[in-house]
Amino acid sequence: MPRSLPLLQMQRMAINADRVVNGCRCIPRADPMTTNDSDTSQRPLPGRGPNEFVRYAILGVVILAAIVVWVIARRQSPPTFPSCWDDRLATGMAVGQVENRPVLVLFHASPLSETSRKLLNEVLTGKGREEAFAKHRYVLVHVPTSTKAPLAIVWSIQTLPTMVILDSAGQVVKRHEGYIDASTFWNEFILPPPPASRPATRASAPGS
Repeated sequence: MPRSLPLLQMQRMAINADRVVNGCRCIPRADPMTTNDSDTSQRPLPGRGPNEFVRYAILGVVILAAIVVWVIARRQSPPTFPSCWDDRLATGMAVGQVENRPVLVLFHASPLSETSRKLLNEVLTGKGREEAFAKHRYVLVHVPTSTKAPLAIVWSIQTLPTMVILDSAGQVVKRHEGYIDASTFWNEFILPPPPASRPATRASAPGS
């Protein structure tokens, strides 16, 4: 390089060459000897090198993987029923008999199938649902099972989910297989509740 080049010009050439190698998309710095402080048009603009795009791509893959894991875990999570639902059929039937209350039994697969989860989230639980069941004195029981289990065979469960309404004496008064929409469930299936079974009374003898 000729010796007549000023030192500042040599420095500028070295800086520009370094920017080209590193992929920095910047406007060359203005010569401090010829640029006023008020001139901002020649200020360098921040650039994004190839390494920064790689980091963004890796971050996107990590976020996507986390979402996939969350969705899979949610689908495979165990059934979640409110505390008002008991999972002991014999206990629920005993409570119904002692307190003279109807019993709603939900037979479902474990883990919950998509149909059972939809039935639980859209129809059986939610705002005001627990109060509505309590108002009509229903005993609520859910039974995780399969169609080949002995209990399912006894109750003739061939489809999951299946809902059964029992009177206080344990007799089946209503049955529904599969999904049912909320309007039909609350207006036709569950309400009004079946009449409570009452023990037969002996007729009094004439003149007694």
